[in-house]
Amino acid sequence: MGTAISTSHEAGQLSADLTARVTTAHPGAVTGRVVRQSGPVLVVQTDSGAIVPARTGGALAHQAANASDLPVVGDQVVVVPGEGGGDGLVVAVLPRRSLVRRRAAGSETDAQPLAANVDVVVLVVGLDPSFSLRRIERAAVLAWESGARPVIVLTKADLCEDLDSAIHQVQAACPGVDVVAVSAVQGTGLDEVRALLPTGTTAVLLGVSGAGKSTLTNALLGDAHFDTNSLSDARRGRHTTSHRELVQLPHGAWLVDGPGVREFGMVDDVDVEQAFPDIEALARSCHFRDCSHDGEPGCAVAAAVAGGALDASRLASFLTLEREVAFARSRTDPDAARERKAAARILSKKVRQASRHKRP
Repeated sequence: MGTAISTSHEAGQLSADLTARVTTAHPGAVTGRVVRQSGPVLVVQTDSGAIVPARTGGALAHQAANASDLPVVGDQVVVVPGEGGGDGLVVAVLPRRSLVRRRAAGSETDAQPLAANVDVVVLVVGLDPSFSLRRIERAAVLAWESGARPVIVLTKADLCEDLDSAIHQVQAACPGVDVVAVSAVQGTGLDEVRALLPTGTTAVLLGVSGAGKSTLTNALLGDAHFDTNSLSDARRGRHTTSHRELVQLPHGAWLVDGPGVREFGMVDDVDVEQAFPDIEALARSCHFRDCSHDGEPGCAVAAAVAGGALDASRLASFLTLEREVAFARSRTDPDAARERKAAARILSKKVRQASRHKRP
């Protein structure tokens, strides 16, 4: 990960040390949190409650190793307010406890940070024709990787003919993740969502355009804070929300809403197995410790599929995501590319040896 994620204690100590150094170097600098982001334009709410429009300082932008090091919504930052109400400069990003990222659209390697210092990633899934278990699995991988806790909210429950079946499918695809069905129209399920977002918690909403993120936010807020569009508008590529914004809910939780995510691309350091604990558990019984579950003899995962204990489409999804991560890693790390080729050669040799041993 481009920017290190720290524990709460580590982050607190590192933040104090960094703040002291930066404020000494930049007289007038204050600390605050990024509460809105629209492209390069940021809005910082200082610890005293002042609202400061700001941009990323040149030195900070120059020092950043990649986009993940730049400030995003939710970041705790040090900002130098502008004179006369003009734009200030964010001169430091304080250590994070979590960072939600995905592979930037149209890129093979670049990671796009979406929100920082969140406790919960709310995966918003519409119970409409866009519903896809494979997309949910992808999003869950990125949610677990962020360092936050994933929660799945199924919206438009009033449009679903078999709600129990939909919930069961999602629970099977994401073991251990809370799943809540809501209908903003009927007002059902909202209390269950609030219960998963205790006072002081920061959550970010992730979902495709038209999934109902802004409608859900408005329902939780109790007013029409965010504009909403029809699903047909979203399918034509119109984002209901054009910026990312951190808002406080009436019961004291904080929520980040933003544009719909068209694709949940894997970055090169994601641990896919976190979102597939069932496959990870089966893999412990594979004959080869480094089994890739893609044709090796003695594979317990393949045996589970053959025996009906594991859905073949779930394994296929896992293997697709693993290959995507390996490809992304090979594009940025020459050693990883060599390891990938070596692993392929070793697998081929194992299969050939196993075939010879089976011959009479």
